[in-house]
Amino acid sequence: MSSGDDFAAALKAQIEQSTMNQTQLAKRTGWSKSQISALATGRSSPKGREVVQELDTALNAGGMLLRRWLDAKRRDAQPEWLRRIDGVDEAATEIRIFQPFILPHVAQSPGYARSILRMGRPLDTSDQIEAAVERRMARSLRLLREDGPRISITVPHAVVRAAPDIAPDALEYLLRMPESCCVQVLPDGIHLAAATGAFRLISFAERLPVAFCEHAAGGCAGRPPARGGAVRCCGEPVASMGAGSGRITQEDRGDRMNEFHKSSYSTAGGECVEVAEGDATRVRDTRYRDGVTLTVPASEWRAFLADVDRF
Repeated sequence: MSSGDDFAAALKAQIEQSTMNQTQLAKRTGWSKSQISALATGRSSPKGREVVQELDTALNAGGMLLRRWLDAKRRDAQPEWLRRIDGVDEAATEIRIFQPFILPHVAQSPGYARSILRMGRPLDTSDQIEAAVERRMARSLRLLREDGPRISITVPHAVVRAAPDIAPDALEYLLRMPESCCVQVLPDGIHLAAATGAFRLISFAERLPVAFCEHAAGGCAGRPPARGGAVRCCGEPVASMGAGSGRITQEDRGDRMNEFHKSSYSTAGGECVEVAEGDATRVRDTRYRDGVTLTVPASEWRAFLADVDRF
């Protein structure tokens, strides 16, 4: 159902619940019956807030029609690709984001979002920019709610280093991210070889995961490969770049995987790998714990161990 159809359905339902028919409503508002019929069937849309307010008052809707119309306007202001991914994000149990150029929207302060939008939409008015900032912050709050998905963000060091130049409050906002969000920074010189743009991996409780890739004109979604894992590079904490006294670490940000451990056959020399098993399995070199961490699905790790046990 489109946003226009949504308002039309609300108007039609309100007319049916009232003591008036369309002819009586037309007389009360001073419009023609054909105009009322067009609005109630979705063939036309209200021309402005005053029209909706007049309908709401005439039907004694208590502001319901005005709220539905405003909701429809907000949805229409979002591009179609964003509306599709918005609903997917909110149903997720985990969202892993890699953004090579800017802080992702969920980690943007109002000032950072405003600056980014001004750079990307130079023809928009100040009111349009502020409306877009408001929508972006509202969407972030929905994702960062207490019962929301676990969120893992990976960005290059250069993105974090440039953040204060874009908005003075950017790093302080990043440091106040809730515990459900883990922020990881790639040191200079470390890259994801397969990443040419922003992407996110979205997991669900009872359905297959979705991969969403962004491009200049919007984005596209698809299914990630059934086998294989994702490389997660764990770099410096954001706070080490002068943003404050706190440290953004996996523990601070509520990483729900278990702690790393080594094999019982490991010697004291430290030349070993260690793993952390949980929703996914993480593997790292014991000698370089601040280096690259390989993250694979728990099922893939169990299959690997079963193969090893055969030898």
